[in-house]
Amino acid sequence: MPHPLSKDLIRRLAFVRYLYGRGVDQSHKPEPFAAVAVLTFHDACEMFLQIAAEHNGVTFSKQRSPDFLEYWLLFEQQAKLQVTSKASMSRLNRARGNLKHGGVLPAHDEIEGFRATVTSFLEDNALALLGVNFDEVSLTSMIKSDDVRGPLERAETALSAGDLQGALGEVASAFTVSLRRFESRPRASTRPVGPYSLRDATASLFGVFAGRIGDQIGDQLHDIRRTLDRVVDVFSEAITVVAYNLDFDSYLMFKTPPVVHEFPGGRMQVEWTLRREPTDAEVVRRCLNFAIDTAIRLEALA
Repeated sequence: MPHPLSKDLIRRLAFVRYLYGRGVDQSHKPEPFAAVAVLTFHDACEMFLQIAAEHNGVTFSKQRSPDFLEYWLLFEQQAKLQVTSKASMSRLNRARGNLKHGGVLPAHDEIEGFRATVTSFLEDNALALLGVNFDEVSLTSMIKSDDVRGPLERAETALSAGDLQGALGEVASAFTVSLRRFESRPRASTRPVGPYSLRDATASLFGVFAGRIGDQIGDQLHDIRRTLDRVVDVFSEAITVVAYNLDFDSYLMFKTPPVVHEFPGGRMQVEWTLRREPTDAEVVRRCLNFAIDTAIRLEALA
């Protein structure tokens, strides 16, 4: 059994997991956009081999890094370790070269095959070469906020246990907290009342509106306010996703149920608005990856 990974290697392996997840998402896009998954998958596998080589004392010339397929012989000669999937990785390497240097787009069924191949390569070799379960490698350790990282870690545990509804509920809560933290971050502003906020601006406008017609509509005012708040939440989230170049396709997939209700003091309640539970673990995993990616990127901008 390999010795424990250093913190630096764990961090780099988490990035491999991130690249792999991006490749999986890209592979589901229509042609020709899915082709970029070949490049991402190749980068993930090559970085994984670099990590495994460093962890197991496999060295090479300082003048140049080894070619992708040279790693198999280096591991066998220096560490007496067998790296699996050489034939399938050779096909991936060839497809990457054809795409990058020759402009040859792989067929969609080839990309689906590479997705399965890369998954097997990483899962099998992570255990054999690094002594870790690749499914348990996570980017959540890179998230600074405890109230964002905690729900995402619980989501990963629930997903591994097959509790898809529980996992998606935790993801929805973490995503909401991440957005609220980003919106409330300290910002410089030349405006006398502070930085602009769509949610605050709407509340101000509604206050003027309510003052003018509140007596005329009576009890309906509260319902109008709740509806308006929800509309603003939807638009505010979507604007943030678009403005900061987050994955909008994953956001649309994510914005199916559940709905997160927010209460004073930061308390949240998850409500399933449709009477059906999630059944596709791959969809839940994509939503989880989207929430992790969002949290890391928004923290970096704060």
